[in-house]
Amino acid sequence: MSATTIKLPSAPVKTAPPRGASWAARLFAGLLQGLRTVGRHLIEQRQRWAQARAIQEMLRLADSYSVSQPGFAAELRAAAARLQSEDDESARA
Repeated sequence: MSATTIKLPSAPVKTAPPRGASWAARLFAGLLQGLRTVGRHLIEQRQRWAQARAIQEMLRLADSYSVSQPGFAAELRAAAARLQSEDDESARA
């Protein structure tokens, strides 16, 4: 006894997408977009905090050098003021 395989041509079967698939895709895309926006805001907030900490540290360092090296302390204060003004300008934009 031998087995014979016969290949019959067939048309592709049309299938409909599952119910709710397009709704779920839109929901997921909206959720993903929202998470990206929140992430962007968190990164920007952390950068602003880091900048504020750097300014505070410069001013603290300037205070510690004000007696021994007043010129260096003045430069540190000027640098902190420049950073602060740049920060203010970027916040307005």
